[in-house]
Amino acid sequence: MISANLTSSLYYGATAVFTLIALRGVYQQHSEPAAVWRKWAWPVAIFYVVLLSLRNLNDYFDCRTQILLMHEYASHWVDHVEHREPLWRGLLIFSGCNGYFALPFLLSAAAYIGLTLAALRRLTPRNPLMALLLFAGSMFYFTYATHAVRNGLACSIMLTIISLVATAGLHRAAHWGAAGVLALIAVGIHTSVLLPLAALCAAIWIVKQFSTALIIWPAAIVLSLAAGHFGDPVSHLCAQLNIDYRFQYYAERFWLGGNQGTFRWDFLLYSALPVLFGLYVMVLRGISNPVYSLLLRTYLLANAGWVLFIHISISDRFAYLSWFMWPLLWAYPLLQMRICAPRRQFLLLSMVCLAQLAIHYL
Repeated sequence: MISANLTSSLYYGATAVFTLIALRGVYQQHSEPAAVWRKWAWPVAIFYVVLLSLRNLNDYFDCRTQILLMHEYASHWVDHVEHREPLWRGLLIFSGCNGYFALPFLLSAAAYIGLTLAALRRLTPRNPLMALLLFAGSMFYFTYATHAVRNGLACSIMLTIISLVATAGLHRAAHWGAAGVLALIAVGIHTSVLLPLAALCAAIWIVKQFSTALIIWPAAIVLSLAAGHFGDPVSHLCAQLNIDYRFQYYAERFWLGGNQGTFRWDFLLYSALPVLFGLYVMVLRGISNPVYSLLLRTYLLANAGWVLFIHISISDRFAYLSWFMWPLLWAYPLLQMRICAPRRQFLLLSMVCLAQLAIHYL
């Protein structure tokens, strides 16, 4: 088993090397067809799965908690069967009763990376490898592969749902049917994924214009700032609805004053970066793309949902319900759309890739 520190070093070191090689491929794409880089996407994904599977689970609090639950289920599983998140709980019960304590984490690692790549092969077919490396190098992708496994897995399924809906085309019935099944699976693993699911549905049927989503997002920021001065009644009201027990726990602790958070301007700035780039592409450059518009609207609505509860503690756990799309909002326009001259677009892609990698070494 590989220690947590060594796993992290190998992961980011390999990602840096892969990224530099892939950037060279993008630069020389006129002589090296995209099929060459599509071919290498799966081997790189398999490397990440193997690395994550070899990590020492005892070095991660979330993994230790899940292992303790499996031991508990193995001896008293009938007493602990609950209706919420039945798929994940059923997997823990099966693994605990049969002594396969590493099974949930092996399956999660394979699904987390595999579903991400499967979604990117639909959304960024020109270079899914470069898109995968944008995800791998992003700020929280590795964290949610090791420290918050269920959340990361559910969001990876959600990414696949978005890719099916966005690229339905002539296969609309099949894609929507598969998306519906995956939505049930995602909710069965982590109920908090209802937020991006609701955002996607709203982006498809209600908020059909990018400009409308641009009004809703800053309005949510203003409302959250105002609510913070009154003890955040929005979080308190939503906690009483008991939609998600984790959200209820964190919101009630905030309301009782036991674990108050602050308005995270740094998180908000991080959230705003792809939005500002979207403004540049769709407003300043006047480039219209229905898939990119859907991605931006879904992201803005999901992020607005998090902003309303930004005051509660550990709000980054809820922020990831929109942040899992953060790398995609760079990958799609930079790899699939013609925004500016090829060399300038390559420079933008390089800056994003190298800047997010540099954060991990600062």
